[in-house]
Amino acid sequence: MAGTIISIMLGTVYLLPMLLIFCRRYSFKLDRKILYLPPIILILCIFTQILGLALLLTMLTSIYVLTMIILTSITILSTKNKI
Repeated sequence: MAGTIISIMLGTVYLLPMLLIFCRRYSFKLDRKILYLPPIILILCIFTQILGLALLLTMLTSIYVLTMIILTSITILSTKNKI
């Protein structure tokens, strides 16, 4: 839980300003299918924890954190563009 919260905060503080500058020149749309990615990664983390696959669990956890950082910024940016 703490990792998710800090990932959201990192995405908001560090990545969002860079995306705001980038999106002044280019526009993009958020695909709703990509929002299913974090729960899928968490389910895979549970399975790898049960199976005891430490290396795969480490990689999935890193992917989850990076996904949360990126998705938080993109989601905030897309809701800002709708307003």
